[in-house]
Amino acid sequence: MSLPFLSRNVTNAIAPPIPRAQAWARTYPATNEKPLLNLSQGVPGDPPHQVLVDELVQVVKEGKGVGYGPILGEEALRRGLRREMGRVYEWEGADEEESRGVEEGGNEDAEVGEEGSIVSNNNENGKGGAASIPPTWDEIGITSGCNQAFFGIMLTLCERGDKVLIPVPWYFNMLMTFQVLGITPVPLPLSPTEGFTPSVTTARKILESESNAQTGSGEQGSGRVKAIILVTPNNPTGCTYPPELIEEFADLARDYGTCLVIDETYRDFIPPSGSVSGGTDTSTLPTKSQPVAKPGKPHSLFQRPDWRNHVISVGSFSKSYKIPGHRLGFVVAGQEVMRGLTTVSDCIQICAPRPPQIALSAVLPQLRDDLAQTSARLGERLKLFKRVVESVPGWRVEAQGGFFSYVRHPFRATAENDQEEGDGGWIPSEQISKILAERCGVLTLPGAFFMPTRDDPLWTTLTEAGSVLVHDRWIRFAVANVDDEVVRRVPERLEQLNGIMVKEYGYELAP
Repeated sequence: MSLPFLSRNVTNAIAPPIPRAQAWARTYPATNEKPLLNLSQGVPGDPPHQVLVDELVQVVKEGKGVGYGPILGEEALRRGLRREMGRVYEWEGADEEESRGVEEGGNEDAEVGEEGSIVSNNNENGKGGAASIPPTWDEIGITSGCNQAFFGIMLTLCERGDKVLIPVPWYFNMLMTFQVLGITPVPLPLSPTEGFTPSVTTARKILESESNAQTGSGEQGSGRVKAIILVTPNNPTGCTYPPELIEEFADLARDYGTCLVIDETYRDFIPPSGSVSGGTDTSTLPTKSQPVAKPGKPHSLFQRPDWRNHVISVGSFSKSYKIPGHRLGFVVAGQEVMRGLTTVSDCIQICAPRPPQIALSAVLPQLRDDLAQTSARLGERLKLFKRVVESVPGWRVEAQGGFFSYVRHPFRATAENDQEEGDGGWIPSEQISKILAERCGVLTLPGAFFMPTRDDPLWTTLTEAGSVLVHDRWIRFAVANVDDEVVRRVPERLEQLNGIMVKEYGYELAP
């Protein structure tokens, strides 16, 4: 019996799925010869660079950052992140522009109000042509992780009853955010035959249908689609959306009077321009001393003259700089959105953790080479993973990128043992991941974790749309937190699973 004063939004939301998967792993009888292979969570497998560690230690020793700071983050880090964004998005003269800005005034000269909020600065967008330039430092906010950045933006944009258009499969924490806030997700089904790339044409049809069905005056809470959500490189599929496709979705958001919210947590792991994914030889990986090309350019949204009217970006320091436990994320948006986010953030966090902000602001440029090396090696590991997994009968990598590979399993019920375990006879992904963890010692996350539950009306929406996602054949493998030797051990475990599913359960191994 639930307590009558609990929020129904919270109690009706899905429970965090990671603990459920971790429980499977605890039942596996690991040995030195056959240890548990944890390919479940997308976390960095290496510690932070020593330069950052040393700086963080010094910050703590000197007692910096123990008081409240600016609600939207240390100015030095916001300026530093802007410089790094200039390199990532290839803004002309970004370093020179920012150098002039630092000379004009830094964090030490900012007027700090109650609870550390900056109450004045010299950037007024929309004046003197500022609206046609990339983001200024005060259009960047620092949050306690990207999950909080997304939660804060949804609170800033939406009221209960509003809708958002989001591709499926989706990141489960985003679904939890919608459920807690009373926001309705409108699914944009993806297809493995298209590499899980979202279709602008399909999105436009959905938006047109939603627009025609909208009730009320179009104000907040009346059922309007307030945002289009994209995650690229994607979690869970790993698919990296082409820059021109992202631009088309920004156009779509502008056309329908909504905004594009793009989660770029994995943007520093886009392959360099001209590189080709596939099963190339990975016997000689780049070493830390070898120069490598910087990751590819994600898009050109911030060079659009009107980006402030319909583009919001969120992201994380956790993956790029290997500090997930320090909880630092960011938001990039125009001033009007940032003012709303300031109110929301002051209610949630007051300020993001200050010591890692201060440390990062001092060393960001020094971490560029390490970041490029990490990205290059991860790209090679993904190729290795694809090659070895597809050597196992029936298994196929259908999308990958960032930290993840999205893999199709081959198990289907036969006429003799078909008990409606899955749509079309395919065995549900959660059952496969559970057996893979408990019996074979490989911890993954099933595709079902990134889908509506089968009793949710949104599942019916996918069925009515004829989406193959209802076959539930996909499993997410995370490869960033393991080394190449762990990846090479995976095929043997999948072969073991094949034997269990065919011999013990009587399932069919489909191509």
